[in-house]
Amino acid sequence: MTSAKRTRGNGSCLKSTGGGCAILFIGIGIWWMTAQSTPVVHIPAPVLPSPNGFDTLCSAGKQLLDYRKIGFAVNLTHLPGDKDDREYTLTEKERLVHENFASLKLLRESLQEDYWNPPIRSVSTVLPYYMQFRSLALLLELDSMVKAAHHDYGGAIQTNLDAIEMGATIENGSLMMGGLAGDLCQTGGCRMAWSYIDRLDSAHAQAACHRLEAIQKHRVPTWKIVQEEKWLGQAELLEVFQNPTNVVPVAMHSSEADQSINSRLHPIIARLFYLRHSKRRTMDEYSTYLDRQIAIAKQPYDVRTLEPNLPENPIVQMFCPVLGPAHYKLTLTETLTDQLELALALRAYRLDHGKYPVALNELSPAYLSALPSDPFAKGRTFVYRRTSGTYLLYSVGPDGKDDGGSPIDLGPKAVIGRYSVQRDSIGDIVSGVNRR
Repeated sequence: MTSAKRTRGNGSCLKSTGGGCAILFIGIGIWWMTAQSTPVVHIPAPVLPSPNGFDTLCSAGKQLLDYRKIGFAVNLTHLPGDKDDREYTLTEKERLVHENFASLKLLRESLQEDYWNPPIRSVSTVLPYYMQFRSLALLLELDSMVKAAHHDYGGAIQTNLDAIEMGATIENGSLMMGGLAGDLCQTGGCRMAWSYIDRLDSAHAQAACHRLEAIQKHRVPTWKIVQEEKWLGQAELLEVFQNPTNVVPVAMHSSEADQSINSRLHPIIARLFYLRHSKRRTMDEYSTYLDRQIAIAKQPYDVRTLEPNLPENPIVQMFCPVLGPAHYKLTLTETLTDQLELALALRAYRLDHGKYPVALNELSPAYLSALPSDPFAKGRTFVYRRTSGTYLLYSVGPDGKDDGGSPIDLGPKAVIGRYSVQRDSIGDIVSGVNRR
């Protein structure tokens, strides 16, 4: 009897244990299905304009001839030992411009059309056109040099503005890569335009000033570029969720411990190792991080908070772009372009009145519809003082401190010239001195 009771007791215990295990496995299964189910994310697909200036600009890039020689002729490309790396005569420069007449024509046509970069929604998308756009900007610089050589300074500076407008335009719908490509185009046009300001008459200076003001009004805010980065990352994560083999490379971006594990595990086991990260949580962490970056990009530069820490999830780390330096570069370009706009207005004012204005507000509304504010000190205009026969115009710079017009000087650390501006520079960005 005792043995029978014990048998029945053991059977009940086994049934209870089996039932508990079944519930546990069911719970784990539900958790697994929930954690590994592909999250639903809304990624918009913009309606592209027709005709699209993007297509016209790509056609201009495809028709470009002798782009290497163009780089050498502008003296921005150097390849030691290359037979084409030499000084080019004015006749040779004119020939390069002439043979690329079709590209220049299409480029300028694209500036008259609505432009939107086709959305990038896959990790496998190739973006060869940004290099072509950069070569087109160099062609514009060469065209400007040729015009200036023939004393057509009005035409030369308008060509520089073509480069600035093209650079600002290609940021529409672009990722940060496109933003930085546009930044390079604008930098080249802006740098060269400074060489011609003192040779312009009042009419050409005013025309350039008004056009540049219009370009600046349509500048793409940095946060919109970051928004495109967010949508691309979300689309890439969805691709990874559908094909787990794409998860393995994240070891290059993950913690030291994860790299150690991945280095000695078979790829299949490594994939299983990374499956410990919930798909939904991964998407949520990535989206939250980029939302914080968008919020930072919307703030004035001088009140931006520190960048948020990267999530510990190695999959998220793989897709999170480094945005801090890019924020700075785009802000710097906006600053230098605004200073160029003011310099053009000041040139026209001086030619019309025989002297520079006492204060910048005298430029509005005749020369500028509104004064640009200092991008490094939003809400405040650039600092301006009339001096003996000239003027001092400056931004407070990335440190946000007014140093009385003392230009940024990196001395031997400078990469491009004595007054190169860096993200951690101390001093002011002085017009005509700190040009990059």
